[in-house]
Amino acid sequence: MPKSDIFGIISLSSKMLLALRSLWIIVSLES
Repeated sequence: MPKSDIFGIISLSSKMLLALRSLWIIVSLES
């Protein structure tokens, strides 16, 4: 597995985590 693939997966997962966290913040603020 090339290093570029690993870095791509890491950046993708971190972006997904950021999106999930911001979504969670919005939901908890609205409730």
